[in-house]
Amino acid sequence: MTDRPLASYEDCLNSAFHVALEAWGRISHYHRADDLDVYEKPDGPVTDADRLADQIIVQALEKLYPRTDYGYLSEEFERDPDRFAKSRVWIIDPIDGTQDFIQGRDDFAIHIGLVERNEDGIFEPIVGIVYHPRAGRMYSAIVGQGAWVQEEIRPSEGAFWWTPDEPDPASARFAEPQRMHVSARTELSELTAVISRSHMTRRLKATVEALPLKGYYRRGSLGVKLAEVARAEADFYILTERGRCKEWDTCAPHIIVIEAGGRVTDLDGKELTYNNEDVHIHGGLLATNSVSHDMLLSALEDIPILYK
Repeated sequence: MTDRPLASYEDCLNSAFHVALEAWGRISHYHRADDLDVYEKPDGPVTDADRLADQIIVQALEKLYPRTDYGYLSEEFERDPDRFAKSRVWIIDPIDGTQDFIQGRDDFAIHIGLVERNEDGIFEPIVGIVYHPRAGRMYSAIVGQGAWVQEEIRPSEGAFWWTPDEPDPASARFAEPQRMHVSARTELSELTAVISRSHMTRRLKATVEALPLKGYYRRGSLGVKLAEVARAEADFYILTERGRCKEWDTCAPHIIVIEAGGRVTDLDGKELTYNNEDVHIHGGLLATNSVSHDMLLSALEDIPILYK
């Protein structure tokens, strides 16, 4: 590691913002393409779009944040041992919600997060962006500075900056950032959950139906779902399948929920940490408006199917 000072959080966020646009511009033609190649991996499908976006994001960030100073963790760089010696690590999910992308739906996102080693040696998120391109929303957060959403300005319905054939990220226009806040609802009967569309397991369905909620609805990308919590569209998100998601799924949306006033833990109430050798989130996931978090954890203890 060199002695030069590391970049400001603001510079890192700005870089992530523009790199996400660049990646989407380069892969947008794959969405709803008839000839999209899909490859099966042990933990789910991956496409040429995932691999290209991963490569574009990592290479673009490396030019600004060299590996002498920064580590990198993504689906393609999971086994890079150099990241453990760095004080900052970029954590990237090139397409979160690959199933939705494959099926031509719009609920997928690009995640770029940055974690930093604290004084206890634990890596915590400090910067995150979740770009939901088809919805035209960029969600972002810096530790201690709140969570924000910017809506893309489109001259007309369906007028996307990434068409025609030569996408121009510099032409993308966004409205002024709007600060996001989680909801303030506390009673179970008032709460609405957002849950997975692609992974609606028997355990997840039984869990949300065992809780006396106002209701629940389903979305795709984990980043999109946590953004729904951050902007108070939903009160909480729950993932009951332990070990299903990985650090790149949660990192960027994690800081966004926290900075919107929410809370994120596993189902045992344990805080998430990052840049671990084992990148699986083994305890499931609960992201809430914070004020209902402990109540939900307590209610979940009474649902036997969660522990079968």
